[in-house]
This record gives sequence, C-alpha cells and structure tokens, in this order.
Amino acid sequence: MTDFSYKKYSLEQLDNWIHDAITCEDLTAQEIYDTVVKCVDDCANYHKKELSKTTELLSLLKGYRPVDFDAPTKDKEREYNLREIEYYNKRARLDAEHSNKNVATRKDWDDFWENSGTLNSSDC
Repeated sequence: MTDFSYKKYSLEQLDNWIHDAITCEDLTAQEIYDTVVKCVDDCANYHKKELSKTTELLSLLKGYRPVDFDAPTKDKEREYNLREIEYYNKRARLDAEHSNKNVATRKDWDDFWENSGTLNSSDC
C-alpha cells in the first residue's frame, strides 16, 4: 500500500515547475513573476465569483434580496450617501413647509405673555 499525500505531491510539482521555469534560458524573472501573479489572481477571481453566486443563492433561499459583491465598496458608500442626502433634503423641505404653516405672529406672542398669568379651564 502506498502512502500518497496530495499535499506533498502538489508541493513537489510546484517545486519542479519553478525549477524548470528558472532554468529555462528563454524565460525572464519578470515573465515567471507575471505568470505566478496571474495564476493567483485568476484563482482569487474564480473563488470570488463562486462566493458571489453561492451567497446570492443562499440569500434567495432565505428569502432575502440578491446581494451584489461585484460593485466596489466606494460605489456602494457613494450610493448610500446620495440616498441619505436625498432623504435629509426631503425631510428639510417637509419641515420647512410645516413650519411655514405654523409661524407665530407678534400678536400670538403678545397674547401668550398677556394670558400667561391666568389659567383657562381648557389649559388644565
């Protein structure tokens, strides 16, 4: 029976490929570097795509809306801030309209101070 370790096998293959690339006269260090970076980047993008798909499926299964992980965080923050600004602008307009309807006049002010010493039955 053989004692096969996939971990050991993978690392040996990586060692062989790196050794082969370094000893190849036609390859530059930059080409080797670029190939390794591209490989790792491709792997990360693949898993990011799979994570996005499985997260969206899980969200749908739980009854939530789909989640978009592809939009950069800054775009999401900007979108949130724009919605927040729009909400506060609408709120300020509503408050201004409401306060314009309830503006006290000088007569209201005088009436308040003149009647402040007496209580009406409606005040209780």
